[in-house]
Amino acid sequence: MTDRAARRVAWGLWLITVALSLVTVAFIAASFGAPLPDNWGFRGYGALAGTAFATAGALIASRLPRNAVGWLLCGFGVTGAFIAAGQEYATAAVLIRPRSLPAGEVVAWIGSWIWLLNQGFLLYALLLFPDGRLPSPRWRPFMILPTAAIVIGLFVFGLRPGPLENFSGLANPFAATGALEAFRSSVEGLAPLLFLSAIASAGSAPLFRRQRAGAVERQQLKWLAFVGLVAVVALFAVIAAPVAAGRSLLSPPDPTGVPYVVKASQAFVVVVFLAIPAAIAIAILRYRLYDIDILINRALVYGATTAGIATAFFAGIILLQALLRPITSGSEIAVAVSTLVSLALFGRLRRRVQDAVDRRFYRSRYDASRTLDVFSVRLRDEVDLDAVQGELVAAVRETMHPAHASVWLR
Repeated sequence: MTDRAARRVAWGLWLITVALSLVTVAFIAASFGAPLPDNWGFRGYGALAGTAFATAGALIASRLPRNAVGWLLCGFGVTGAFIAAGQEYATAAVLIRPRSLPAGEVVAWIGSWIWLLNQGFLLYALLLFPDGRLPSPRWRPFMILPTAAIVIGLFVFGLRPGPLENFSGLANPFAATGALEAFRSSVEGLAPLLFLSAIASAGSAPLFRRQRAGAVERQQLKWLAFVGLVAVVALFAVIAAPVAAGRSLLSPPDPTGVPYVVKASQAFVVVVFLAIPAAIAIAILRYRLYDIDILINRALVYGATTAGIATAFFAGIILLQALLRPITSGSEIAVAVSTLVSLALFGRLRRRVQDAVDRRFYRSRYDASRTLDVFSVRLRDEVDLDAVQGELVAAVRETMHPAHASVWLR
């Protein structure tokens, strides 16, 4: 395939994804007020994610057509948008206006297993990130795991009797019976085992690459690792949010009955998920590649600062309420005082955290900054030109480590 043909195919897949996403939006707009079961808090988020992945995939595939990661992201985007559009179509045909649209049950059935292909594209993209090749020839057997998981999963989920996965009130129209169902049941436990193995291999591939990676590839892997770490935090927030919602009066339910803290955690996960294709595209296309160091630094600093301020805020409320309750009789003065104290601590705590992060994770940069500070102090009291020249060359050598350093004076 020529480069021009590759660009046409890549952006053609992007157009298909956008078209399916628009279909999803149209169905949501037509049934916006309909009483439907909660779809993880957001209807149509699959179309949004599919468009994001397809955009990143089209950018990569159109510029680097021989890199398989771009095409895999395009596949993830198309299938993700199809899942969203199919779910809305089936919802309208089965739940909102039964029998109003043709083949609603078939579309719902397809939606019950096509997510396997969707996840398979993502697993392969992680295995081949960032150059489109396996970490080493020894990893070739691991390419079989996602394929085996998809094939077994299609058989298990596509023919499983009972209600469909996304439609509890709709029975599987293609359920297996007799001997075929007996065989399906015997291999049902194999599908999750294969998927877990495929996820483990895909997740460990970047770690294996890092051991042999050069400077550029290390920066590329940093982008993926950073987004992956934030995704883990987001998933933890989703798990912890219902517990917090059950115990906190600060998180009442919204009109749909879902607590606000749960909605916020779900929104956080969606935002993080949309950042994955952006990070992959930046890493592979090397656009502002080295900005990841700044992002990691800021995330460490402001994450630790926010955690410290939050701890001080709530600890201050508890302590001040205990001390002031006999005097204030339950007024909100403790909250106000704790807020003011937290605001006063923010700047000082941020500077201390920044210094600790630089000293621990960016030692060379920290040492360079200290060297320049010492040089500036010496320069204020130095009047001898030769001494200033020597101090300047020494500071440059300690901070920049050049092969040769000299000063030319006119």
